[in-house]
Amino acid sequence: MLSNANSKLSKSFDDTIKVMSFGLNVDDTCKSCKIPCYAKQGHYAIKNGSTYKKRKNNYSYVQLNDFIVRMNYHLEQARPKRGKKTKLVVRIHDSGDFFSESYADNWIEICEQNKDVYFYAYTKRVDLFAYRYDRLPSNLRIIFSFGSTFDHMIDTTKHYHCHIFNSAIDLRWAGYNDTSNNDAIAAMGHSKHIGIVFHHPSKKVRDKGFTTLKPSYSKWLGVYTNDQSLNSENIKMY
Repeated sequence: MLSNANSKLSKSFDDTIKVMSFGLNVDDTCKSCKIPCYAKQGHYAIKNGSTYKKRKNNYSYVQLNDFIVRMNYHLEQARPKRGKKTKLVVRIHDSGDFFSESYADNWIEICEQNKDVYFYAYTKRVDLFAYRYDRLPSNLRIIFSFGSTFDHMIDTTKHYHCHIFNSAIDLRWAGYNDTSNNDAIAAMGHSKHIGIVFHHPSKKVRDKGFTTLKPSYSKWLGVYTNDQSLNSENIKMY
């Protein structure tokens, strides 16, 4: 059920941390999303490919009454046994999302039963966690992603949350921490303001751009730009 981390996750954490991920197909789980999704493209979307098939199997496993027992077994197998790595970190849903309260409850129980493992997840299903955010296990970080029908439930002063930006300049100007190439900032960093520069396998979609938060400097300067030659040092606030 668990998969080895992709290259971004592997490079995000130091050599003492082993990173694994758990994924579901977006077609099965993502009903509230309003943004172009990377997990609907490339190897994620090849229905006869190994990635798609594994996530399809995972979706079958999470329906079973013994899902918690099964996941506990796989976590035990994944725990570092020797060498430099001493800590296991699991990203829940490198694709897909929480899709029901009972499924979210199962993951919370898994976290409670595996206190030595650190879990984190991005989710657009704010409705499943907002009312109990302060009561989540200490080894679970839930990051609310903007771009869904539940955006109005996100409290940016209280909740770890993530916005998508068209450029790194926009992201920095808005006061967010760039996790585009380092997910450890989101998983274990102190800031609740997490930002990702929009990325997509399709060049046509990338060129069109997408953002869930436009920084105010675009209004002040009277211009909106994706010019990567600009940086925070040569943009002056008036």
